[in-house]
Amino acid sequence: MNVYDNDNKNAAKVLKRVNPKLPYGTELFNELARITIGIAIEAVILRNTPKGKEIFLSKRKEEESYGGLWHCPGTFLRTGETTESAFIRLEEKEDIGKILNKKFAGFDNNLHEKRGHVVHLIFACEVETFPNSNGAWFLIDALPVETVDHHKMVVIPMALSKF
Repeated sequence: MNVYDNDNKNAAKVLKRVNPKLPYGTELFNELARITIGIAIEAVILRNTPKGKEIFLSKRKEEESYGGLWHCPGTFLRTGETTESAFIRLEEKEDIGKILNKKFAGFDNNLHEKRGHVVHLIFACEVETFPNSNGAWFLIDALPVETVDHHKMVVIPMALSKF
């Protein structure tokens, strides 16, 4: 018998008690992310202005992954959820108003994401209204230094190709 067999059996018993229809909470989510593949929905919100192309970025809360950094609004796909229902949940969670004109820009299979192995589904989007107070618009050529690297190097350029 492998020394880890008992630990794995105990973990499996605990996981059977988790309701997949409810949010897991940050601690459980982070532990599950280490051993599974997550699917992230990335909403790259863009607009044209007289100054040039702008992007909306939200600032991550300090207690979250990538705390204090700017990022494109996004969420992880939950069990039994469609991408459409994930976008609706994202609109409410990020308080960004109605997302319009979603164009699938592509995906990125990120083996080295801070939270584990993540496949990012990237969408170029526009919004109808904009009540959000935890974010700001930035010119594409003037992103904050404190932007999540993966968003700067992969997510945003991929979405720009569809806008």
